[in-house]
Amino acid sequence: MGYIVWDTERIRNTKIYMLAYILLDDEFNIIKNEIIIDSSIDVSKRTQPRLKVERLKNESLVLSNFNEVASLMIPLLNSNKSICFGKEDFISLNDQLKLNNLAPLEGKYYDIELFIHDNNINMPSNLGAAAKFLKLEHDAHNPLSDSFVTLEYFKCIIKKYPSEMLLRPIPNKDKVLDIIENGSYELNKKK
Repeated sequence: MGYIVWDTERIRNTKIYMLAYILLDDEFNIIKNEIIIDSSIDVSKRTQPRLKVERLKNESLVLSNFNEVASLMIPLLNSNKSICFGKEDFISLNDQLKLNNLAPLEGKYYDIELFIHDNNINMPSNLGAAAKFLKLEHDAHNPLSDSFVTLEYFKCIIKKYPSEMLLRPIPNKDKVLDIIENGSYELNKKK
């Protein structure tokens, strides 16, 4: 079992329109990295997401709906140890899984942001500051660049602290709040 470092870009609370992952072996050697765009999410009226998709489209895997994204990502997430900068990526993914009548992910993952916050660690608690701290080039809100900064920050942290200190349960809220064009609705968790 290796590692997967991943990051999402979202609109309307839970809609993942772009994500990226870095797949690594257990010694942190990169096996694969990829940006994925869900073309079913309309970003045409949202300036920054639209520009980001236009800029990264040619170097990305473009899929036609969330089910295709889930079919690719869920096996990778289930068969590797996940590393995220914060819980929002898993919250959004689990919300989208539930909205698409798919089982949410369970288990544990490594969370840098919560580790820093919960342990009152005097280190940067956002990706931009982490990139500066590590002296890395960073293209903010490019999910692959965010994933690379997350990976390097994780490796820096586990030189000082046991990796188990970063483990957190995958968040799975009881209610999903997904904002749509004309308002919002809640989907209660199925019992």
